[in-house]
Amino acid sequence: MADLWLAVLLSLVEETLWSKFPGPAQTTSTTTTSRLLRFASCFALQYLIIKAYRHVVYPHFLSPLRHLPGPTDNYPLLGQFPRILTSPSPNEPFLTWSAKWPQSPFIRYLSLGNQETLLINTVDAHKEVLQTQCYAFKKPDLLFRLIGDVLGRGLVFSEGAEHRRQRRILMGLFSTPNLKALSPVFREKGGLMSRWFDDNLDEDGRGVFDLLPCYARMELDVVGRTVLGVELGNLKSADQKWDFAACYHRIFQPSTLTGLITFINGVVPIRNILPIEANLGYMRDVSQTRAMVTECVRQRMREVDETRVHHEAQSSGGPSDLLTLILEERQTFKGSEDELTEEEIVNQLLTFVVAGHETTVGTLVWSSYVLARNTRVQNKLRKEILDAIASKDGGSLAWEDIDRLQYLNDFVREVLRLYAPAVISYREAIKDLTICDTFVPKGTLLHFSVHLAGRSKATWGDDAEQFIPERWDNRQGEATSPYAFEAFSNGPRVCIGRGFALMNVKMYLVEMVRRFRFFESPEMKAWGDAGPPLLNPSFALMAKGGLNVGIERI
Repeated sequence: MADLWLAVLLSLVEETLWSKFPGPAQTTSTTTTSRLLRFASCFALQYLIIKAYRHVVYPHFLSPLRHLPGPTDNYPLLGQFPRILTSPSPNEPFLTWSAKWPQSPFIRYLSLGNQETLLINTVDAHKEVLQTQCYAFKKPDLLFRLIGDVLGRGLVFSEGAEHRRQRRILMGLFSTPNLKALSPVFREKGGLMSRWFDDNLDEDGRGVFDLLPCYARMELDVVGRTVLGVELGNLKSADQKWDFAACYHRIFQPSTLTGLITFINGVVPIRNILPIEANLGYMRDVSQTRAMVTECVRQRMREVDETRVHHEAQSSGGPSDLLTLILEERQTFKGSEDELTEEEIVNQLLTFVVAGHETTVGTLVWSSYVLARNTRVQNKLRKEILDAIASKDGGSLAWEDIDRLQYLNDFVREVLRLYAPAVISYREAIKDLTICDTFVPKGTLLHFSVHLAGRSKATWGDDAEQFIPERWDNRQGEATSPYAFEAFSNGPRVCIGRGFALMNVKMYLVEMVRRFRFFESPEMKAWGDAGPPLLNPSFALMAKGGLNVGIERI
């Protein structure tokens, strides 16, 4: 858009000069039509020159980033974009480049339109971008166009002082006492999930399940209860025509055409001008989803009385959902700049729902896959869980008991190191700066690959690709840095709900591992060590065509 306006401005200047200082062959009686044609010609030429400079001359001949290592086998005007789009997985090109230049803080590659992008490649570079100079960057507009219409300007997309304000207000939501108050919901839903699987096994106590839809359906109820205090599976619009679960499913598991439109919208904003049903249906689903959550907030505001909320919080160990906690906190900021508006509350709640759901479901799916592939790890994890239950005389494990299970903790972290649900994230420099002795101009796009950080042999050693939970008890060198593990990001923008997500996953795993044995399905045996084919392009780590895992009653 900036290039368009620049071309318009230059063309207006040229037209003005042409009118004031006509050449010898130019008459003073130039018609309006001829002036418009002249302006259009100037505009087309100026725009072409600007684009040629921006996408050809600058990145190839003038950019101060040209000296950085990176792939050079680019497609004309497309850079590495076709290769990234058609690779076997959304991570493959970046892991290959990192292995080729393991010590370089940044790897430069060209993307669509020869957009210069810096792949963050070392622990020190991650620390500089995420911590030391965090607020020298912003989330680029392309990310907001991909999912911002659902989440709004909550913690994920707020910037600078506004992000600091929101984080300050919301940080206490995920305190240890509040997580403990939410744990009965995790335990209850974990029990319901294990019973569902048990009821759907065959007469021999065995079955093969595509785990993504199984976990997704059940986790939607968990985040509904813990975030909004409602069963999202039963949540409908005021006119009863719209179902939250159905809208959510269509938004985050879209048709091929809807997904393509979303992808294109990240590059070129077409969402609000494309009058086809695949796009209009998506926009209706987003609108209705936000409307249903807004109505939940309004209804709770009408119900909640400050004195009663405080009384219930004190008598029950804390409110059992985040919406109640937010409204309670809102009372303390009444009339101040820290009082959250209704829209801000809706944005935060949808952020918690989406982040909590997608992170937990993805982690559970890949945890189940790993358990089925690795009998040693599965047996060791089950023994730790059963020993802990035996120490409680067969009773259920409390929040504190599960938090103390060291091997379970190591197992979950190892799953997230190798199979973190989020695939990529980006930052854009909002000013010129220097990172790891590299000058980064304003406007430069920086690319985080969560899996690059987790699979780097320079950080994790030659066995970085192997699943070894025990490594977490004996980390050395750069592996001890928090910036070697990026599943929840780091620094001021670290996910404030990471404790929530981890406890949710752990309580599910305790229920499942104690009752069932995971085994390889025929598809898994056919894949072998190569693993399942992965969906690409994708913003989450997902198996193409689903991930079928065997489950057997113990």
